[in-house]
Amino acid sequence: MGYPIALCATYRAETFEREMLAFPARESLAYLRDRDVGYVVVHGGLLPEGQAQTIARVLAQAPGVTAVATRRFRGGTSTLYRLGSVDGAAR
Repeated sequence: MGYPIALCATYRAETFEREMLAFPARESLAYLRDRDVGYVVVHGGLLPEGQAQTIARVLAQAPGVTAVATRRFRGGTSTLYRLGSVDGAAR
């Protein structure tokens, strides 16, 4: 009877991976908010050249997303983003 739990965990991992491959698309942000994720860190030094800047531009325009801290990390910039609600109401 352990199979349903294992399949469920595998399904959740695959769903998470699929959603995060689309990050920072609106749907991936909604997926994170639906799971009560409040913060996301983007480690620019771990991403291909230019990808962190592209992500930062998209997140700067995303409703309810705020950059709250930035630090140098592994040759790049890491930024902590707060995922607030889309309508501005407290979560």
